[in-house]
Order: sequence, then structure tokens, then C-alpha cells
Amino acid sequence: MCQNLAAVCYNALGRHDEARSAARRSLARIEKEIALRPDNTHAMALGVGDLAYLGEKERAKEWASRVLIIQPEDAGDYHNLACALVQLNELDGALDLLERYTPKMAPERIDWIKRDIDLEPLHHDPRFQALIAQCEARLAQVQAEHSATRH
Repeated sequence: MCQNLAAVCYNALGRHDEARSAARRSLARIEKEIALRPDNTHAMALGVGDLAYLGEKERAKEWASRVLIIQPEDAGDYHNLACALVQLNELDGALDLLERYTPKMAPERIDWIKRDIDLEPLHHDPRFQALIAQCEARLAQVQAEHSATRH
């Protein structure tokens, strides 16, 4: 997990060689985990991101498909897969996943989605903007309900 986060951070800093190196180390660990537990979709979803950083598009898409088949309702994995799909320039696929993920997530996670650097290429897309607006409305409603129950 730490190597995967290192790859994300290096990529965000524009240090792409270091991102690929961290992704290779992360992927090696993830492959060992998947060999032991082939149904570990969380590890596999993180591995999709590593494969994306390494430019292994077809393998990344294959792993993403496996995650969605094995665990089609895990919202956290959807977020990681969406980030990886953006890296693969599969923006519509990333938006499809986010549209499936966001209604199931805790409303407070909207700030994470808005600030996730991996999702930055989506920020000007009307679908992304609509998704953010829906999430913010849901968060406002939850906050209003919480405030009303406290008084």
C-alpha cells in the first residue's frame, strides 16, 4: 500500500520515473498477495493503478474487469479504479464508475473526490461537475438533517 501511495505522490509531483519505480515495487507486492488470495479485490484495484502508471493498459483493464466481477459493489475500489482509468485516458469509463460510486459513498467523501489529483483531468467535464453538484447537495442535506436533530 505504501509503495502505491508513493507512486501516486511521485506522479502528482511530476516525478514520473520515480512513480514508475514505486509502482513496480507496489505491483510486485500486490501480485504476491493476489497469488495467495485471488479474490482480494482491494489489492487488485490498487494494482490497476500501478499497471496504469507502468503503461500496461490491457492488463490494467483486465484486472479492473476482474475487480468489478468479483466485487461489483465496493465503493472504495470504484474510486481507485476510476483514478486508474483516468491515468489510462479512459475518462468516460472513470466517470461511469464515479457515477456508480458516489451515491453509495459517505457524503463527506466528496471533498476527497474534488481534491484527488488523479481525478483532475475530469474537473472540467460536465458529467463530473454534475456529479459534484449532486454530491454536495446530498452532503448539505445530511448536514441539515444532523443539525436539525441536534436542536
